[in-house]
Amino acid sequence: MTELSSYANYHFRAEEALWQQALGGDVWVGEHHETHQAFLTEVTQLCQDSGNASAALDRLLTFLTHWLVEHILGDDKRLALVVLGLREGLSPQAARLRAQHQMSCASAMLVRMVMTMHQSATIQAMALLHEKHAHQQAQAELHVSEDRWRALLKSAGPARSPLEQTLRVIIDRLPTGLVAAHTFEQHFIFANPWFCRMLGYTLDEVLSMSPADLHPPEALALVQADFAHLQTGAQQASITLPVRRKDGSIFIASIERVPIQLGDQASVMAIFTDITERQRAEQALELERLRLKNAIDAAQAATWEWDLTNDQIELQDDAADLLGYAPDQLQRLPGQTYLSWIYPQDLALQSSAMAAHLRGQTPRFKVELRLRHHDGHWLWCRVLGCVVRRTSDGQASRVAGIAMDISKQKTHQAQLDFVTHHDALTGLPNRRSLVEQLGRAITQVAGQQHLAVAYFDLDGFAAINQSLGEDVGNQLILAISQRLQAATHEPQFLAHVGGDEFVYLFPDLKQRSDYGVVVQHLLDVIAQPLQLTQRTLTVTASVGVTLFAQHQPVDAEQLLRQADQAMYAAKQAGKNRYIQFDQVFDERTRERLLRLEAIRYALQNGQFVLFFQPKVHLATGRVTGFEALIRWQHPQRGLLAPAEFIPLIASTPLAIDVGDWVIGAALAQLACWNAQGLITRVSVNIDAQQLLDPTFADRLERQLVAQPGVQTHQLQVEILETGALGNMALVSSVIRRLQALGIESALDDFGTGYSSLTYLKQLAARTIKIDQSFVLGMLDDVEHAAIVNGVLSLTRNFDRRALAEGIETEAHGRALIEFGCEYGQGYQIARPMPAAEVPGWLAQWQVPQSWGSSKRAPPRDIPVLLAKVEHRAWMRQLRAHLGDPSQPAPVNDSAECRFGKWMLRHNTQRRFQRNPLFGSLRDIHRDLHQQTEPLLARVRVDAQADVSTDLAMLEALSQTMLEQLRTLRLSATESGWNSVES
Repeated sequence: MTELSSYANYHFRAEEALWQQALGGDVWVGEHHETHQAFLTEVTQLCQDSGNASAALDRLLTFLTHWLVEHILGDDKRLALVVLGLREGLSPQAARLRAQHQMSCASAMLVRMVMTMHQSATIQAMALLHEKHAHQQAQAELHVSEDRWRALLKSAGPARSPLEQTLRVIIDRLPTGLVAAHTFEQHFIFANPWFCRMLGYTLDEVLSMSPADLHPPEALALVQADFAHLQTGAQQASITLPVRRKDGSIFIASIERVPIQLGDQASVMAIFTDITERQRAEQALELERLRLKNAIDAAQAATWEWDLTNDQIELQDDAADLLGYAPDQLQRLPGQTYLSWIYPQDLALQSSAMAAHLRGQTPRFKVELRLRHHDGHWLWCRVLGCVVRRTSDGQASRVAGIAMDISKQKTHQAQLDFVTHHDALTGLPNRRSLVEQLGRAITQVAGQQHLAVAYFDLDGFAAINQSLGEDVGNQLILAISQRLQAATHEPQFLAHVGGDEFVYLFPDLKQRSDYGVVVQHLLDVIAQPLQLTQRTLTVTASVGVTLFAQHQPVDAEQLLRQADQAMYAAKQAGKNRYIQFDQVFDERTRERLLRLEAIRYALQNGQFVLFFQPKVHLATGRVTGFEALIRWQHPQRGLLAPAEFIPLIASTPLAIDVGDWVIGAALAQLACWNAQGLITRVSVNIDAQQLLDPTFADRLERQLVAQPGVQTHQLQVEILETGALGNMALVSSVIRRLQALGIESALDDFGTGYSSLTYLKQLAARTIKIDQSFVLGMLDDVEHAAIVNGVLSLTRNFDRRALAEGIETEAHGRALIEFGCEYGQGYQIARPMPAAEVPGWLAQWQVPQSWGSSKRAPPRDIPVLLAKVEHRAWMRQLRAHLGDPSQPAPVNDSAECRFGKWMLRHNTQRRFQRNPLFGSLRDIHRDLHQQTEPLLARVRVDAQADVSTDLAMLEALSQTMLEQLRTLRLSATESGWNSVES
């Protein structure tokens, strides 16, 4: 130790002289001198340590290793870098700055980290060295004792001396395997009892064996090589080899070998130590380390360590990659720099979570926060860590952990949260979000404050959705929502709660009536005309308003129900207005209950009657049956149509009772007609409430049994397409059961629901009834005509029978026949009539002559029929514009109108171009547009101009063109002109 101190003192003086010569009086040279003095002081103290010499030596070696690495790769290198900078012409200050920057990436830190990671291994290695040293000393002493023992034996003769006996006891009880073998002959000449027990052999068996007998074949080459080396008399470090016991089992042994001379024979003494369990533990530890590394890699986690004492953060390469930096850009940085990367609103979370962990309140540090990426965007990270080192007084000095990028999860969660709380069509908060917001607002109402809830429902939206289609309806809802959103101001809250319904929340009202001006403004906003798909639409809304606080406790759902009820009151009051929920509305609700009671009384006292509307085969006029339609013969108000009471009983148990009465009355009338010789069929409408009743089929079967004079096939049930929405599986099973009884089913109002094709596939209804809204519009609305044609195509493809409702004119019937519809009903045929009038009507009924002469058009003629509808639609738009110039004018170009485009189609030209009638049709069409232009010009100049005479001439010319088109179609069909499918 004295020599070490003297040499170090000499080296330090020489080194300091060199630095002083190169750097003058630089402050770093002074600091360097202080580190030299600190080294000498520490070495002197370690040398004076009066404790265990072995422990003192360990501490000294550890200190020297760490100090030399840090000093040589740290201070010495830093000064050397400064000297190099001065030689390159840098100023002292610039040279120091560059040296400081270069040292931030120095290898000393890496070496220090490696030494820290392997500190435990170093300690173990030192322990093994001490153990080996002690073992070698014991062997040397053993040799001395052996020599003395042999000398004593030679002098004392065969009698054992006390020393020999003592040595024998030590060898026999030594708790490790001790064995000796000849170096060259390689057979055992000695083994102690522990070695024999370790291998399971007797001493005689061991002495008959060689070292090669103890090891598996794969280890023999290493054994032979070891003996060859030992033959030179050299000593090697311990080796680790597998050893086979007598029973065949294998263990791992650490073997220490010492060349010795026994007599005149070169020998080897070996000590065997079973290290199987230790090796398994080491392998398990390594496996666990690999598993941990794989888990971190799989999680794409970045590792970090925070030196709290120096407030320095060490980031691994994966952390730099996570934040978008190159590996050499981030290795060690101040804690404040890291904190500056945290999103400002997340700093409090970071601080509180770290403080709680450092105080021991939480087992680990865990926080989710946003970190600024190198490119500037914010990165969501889950940061986990725990204290890995504490000072002697228990204070945390180092925290280590990982960070994972959870930006995708956060984005996905935000999307889920948005979908959960917002409407898919409009993007506005949905009903769930509204209820939550309203619940919070209720708890915040205090003192003289008030809160209002306004429930908006568009007027006539169902008719728009039905007539123009769901797509237009969705566009309308979206446009209205955008208008309302633009008119919404904090702290108001707007939500779309479904369909055409919106809800406004008005918190913090000072006066109960303060909502009125805003609601009226919103009504005006909604009522402004909208331009959608080349149509100008104008809609209004009805609004119900309820207020909070109230005399009775209410929650958010109750407030919404109150506003909803008030909204219905606004509709009944004339629409396009708002009504506040109050006691009067409650009285109207009670009035509804009274009306329901009146309907129940009418049912019990026979005030309902059935009217019957005939269904016919359109081409022949053959009557195929009647539809039974309920009427209320009110004692004071007279005969009431179903619209007066059926909507009132919808979704109530009374609907089932009324429906059962209709079936019973229809069966009774069938029995009466059968007795009179009038054999026909009757269909009845089944309410959704009645259809979905589990006992419906059983009750119907009992009603049939009660009328034995009626055949089951004479009854047909008509199911509203939308009525099947409630439970498709149940409705399908009911239809199958009815079919088993012989009762046909029909789908009523087909095409008005949401999934007509799905119902057609799943519901085995024999007849499909085309809704009258499509039939009424098919003459001059090509969309309606296309729907009718589409439904007819579906019925043919699915082997169903089609029946059209709402045939109000002869033209409707003729158009239906041409499109391929065989059956129909409507006012053109007959209005609903009492049962007593049916025989008289049957006697005088005659099919219109045009129907009898009409035929179904072949598929190639369908475009011609649709072209006819296109022209009628053009004429309808022209009439509307001439009557009201604010309405859009039709396209007045013979090549650009939809009929003109049909004429110019390739298929149309191929089929008709050689037919002289086609040229005549083209001339009439051109003349029609030419005569229209002056009328449009006159209206543009004078909106009040009288154009009735000119319009009548155009109507006549239009009719001539349509007749020419019909003649052209029929002549092409009969003569076979270019019968190419069009």
